[in-house]
Amino acid sequence: KKVLGLNHYTILNHDDYNNHKKKFDKFNIYPLSTFSNKKIFLCNESGENVYIKTDKNGFRNKNENYIDPKIFLIGDSFGLGICHSNKNFFVNKLPKKILNFSQGGTSTFIQSIVLREFAKFEKKSKLLWLFYLGNDLDELNHEMNNPYLRKYIDWKFTQNLLNKNVVKDNLLYQIANPLFENTKEIDIEKRFKLKKNDNFFKLIKLSFTRGMVTKKFFNLYSDKTINQYLEIVLGTKKNLNINDLTVVILPDSRVFTYKKYRELYKIDQIKKKLNSNGIKTIDLPKFFDQKYNFFDFFYSYSTHYKNEVNEIIANKINYCLNINQNLDCN
Repeated sequence: KKVLGLNHYTILNHDDYNNHKKKFDKFNIYPLSTFSNKKIFLCNESGENVYIKTDKNGFRNKNENYIDPKIFLIGDSFGLGICHSNKNFFVNKLPKKILNFSQGGTSTFIQSIVLREFAKFEKKSKLLWLFYLGNDLDELNHEMNNPYLRKYIDWKFTQNLLNKNVVKDNLLYQIANPLFENTKEIDIEKRFKLKKNDNFFKLIKLSFTRGMVTKKFFNLYSDKTINQYLEIVLGTKKNLNINDLTVVILPDSRVFTYKKYRELYKIDQIKKKLNSNGIKTIDLPKFFDQKYNFFDFFYSYSTHYKNEVNEIIANKINYCLNINQNLDCN
């Protein structure tokens, strides 16, 4: 009853672009954010319905945050704050004014594109770039095969999205409305149950596949995928003239359940390359893996972080920022 009639958080499935190809071509736009200046039902994982108010470009900010931001931040749904209220959200616990461009369902390539379209970096600008171990590298492969996104391989390409919010919102309404218009309360409940079951089977499939690959090859991600990630980060720093860039590595469930997770994700290989190119790192798994267990961080295997984890993450990021770590925060 509380969510009917409201806008729902609507983003694209960037792996299933063919489903809306006619709409993209009709509006001549490929959107990279959700509805602008709207109250939106975000999600519910802990029993609390979470709503957000989006800014003028469809991100989770106040519009005044665009005036002289001290720090830019970008990431996926963990950076967006699913499913946390403004009071609990770790980004709101960082003391300096932050402009947050995070969107759910994105990885490094789209995040680089969003920065090109929406961020204006100055010499003193800082960027916190979240790297979620759980699926960023998986989604990166999908993004690189998306023909609408591949246009951005040319660093000069732009859709000029800053000036297309009305067009973007009209397109998103056409994508979202067939899902929710004329639905009854029981239909909404059924939809959530179907989504829950779908997520469960996806989880089983993904876990099984990864487990088989790990057992046979002990190599979850190829060097090609790792290098692709690094090239995007390094290219973004260079082409957008970002002087102060910190990659914040976020732990996923296997950090607390798999002893050799660092080899699985090639974390130290990634950090070495980033640090050698003047990019700072905050290695949260290293801080947390011996101190916490899985259920300290997650409600279950299919959720985002628990509410109380926001405080833990914010404290560690603040610690690293305040001591002005050279390259890797220890």
